Amino acid sequence: MIENMVFPIFIFLIVPIPPVSLLFSFFFVLFIKYNSKLWRSEYQNKLAICLALAILTMLVGRLGWLTFGVPPYIEAISGEVQQNPSAQIIYQLTAQFIPTVLYATGVSLAAKRIKGMGYNRFLSLFGCLPVIGPVLLIWLAFTIREREVNADEN
Repeated sequence: MIENMVFPIFIFLIVPIPPVSLLFSFFFVLFIKYNSKLWRSEYQNKLAICLALAILTMLVGRLGWLTFGVPPYIEAISGEVQQNPSAQIIYQLTAQFIPTVLYATGVSLAAKRIKGMGYNRFLSLFGCLPVIGPVLLIWLAFTIREREVNADEN
């Protein structure tokens, strides 16, 4: 069952989640503190946590383990089996909304990293492009260039 979910979760993570996360990412990037910067190792650790939690939440949500005991199907008065609307709402929340917010958090972390490198923080919104966005976030975790520190700042 899990092996049948790996490819759809991977596709879901690189195609529909980045554009939808733009709704949250823009505000997360816009309201970053002025002196908020991340160095490479901090960014790597926090991005790994955000993406791992997003993948884990999608996986567990699609398996139906986060429905909190709400049965996915109910029997109607007429005797036919119908989908439970409460379970559908919980599924939408756990398998789609929470990973989107976690991905938007990863984009805001990228904004802090880019700002720490000395560039405009709004360049991180390129992370909301389908397919290219997740690759850019991961590539940013492996860049070596750090912001040059003046002697006065020490």
